Amino acid sequence: MIQETKLKLLEKEKKYSEEDHRTWSILFARQMAMIKGKVCDEFIDGMERLKLDSKRIPLLEQTSQKLQKLGAWKLVKAEQEYLTDRQWGDHFANREFPVTDYIRKPEELDFTPLPDIAHDYFGHLAFLTILHYMEIMELFSEAYSLTPAERLSETAQLWWNTMEFGLIKQDGKIRLLGAGLVSSEKECVHSQDPKRQIPFALEEAKRRPKAKYEVHDSYFVVESWNQLTDAIKEHIRDLRGMA
Repeated sequence: MIQETKLKLLEKEKKYSEEDHRTWSILFARQMAMIKGKVCDEFIDGMERLKLDSKRIPLLEQTSQKLQKLGAWKLVKAEQEYLTDRQWGDHFANREFPVTDYIRKPEELDFTPLPDIAHDYFGHLAFLTILHYMEIMELFSEAYSLTPAERLSETAQLWWNTMEFGLIKQDGKIRLLGAGLVSSEKECVHSQDPKRQIPFALEEAKRRPKAKYEVHDSYFVVESWNQLTDAIKEHIRDLRGMA
């Protein structure tokens, strides 16, 4: 039975071409060099715990099992390139983290408007091994479960503007927090411009639309993990007040 499971996993790995694996390897090495000294401590700690293969694209099932042993949620295959706010919320309500199973083309190394393995695996998964990050994930799970259809964009945009494209103050410096910044060279470089860094404000973060297909003009800076946690709790209290 164990051997049969391993064979099935190997069969799934074969769908990636050698070009795909090279793209992953190039992106992994380049982004690790790019974010050195810029990313928050939790990402580095998470990478050390997760130990992703830097040369070959990781398998979803194996990576999910590893993450669950470290206290994270189960990984599931995303239904499409960009999930709707409702689809994303349903996965969070079920404590599932959706990931893609394809990787960008070599000519898209600097920037791709679509989420891919490089974004999902490199950008997000290290964080999922960190306890206080997972506590924030649990808060978002609660927020999504409470959010009515007419306010779904608020919860989704709060996630987007912090956990995807946010910055955080740490050790007297402004560091990368969002997975979209960690995994994209263009976004990473863009976010380092002080003129583009603005103080985090809950109401503004809930209402700022997602910039899916272009580099962001500006980035919210949270003062600390505690500020971010408190803001999500405030959003949850607001949603509960509607009930």
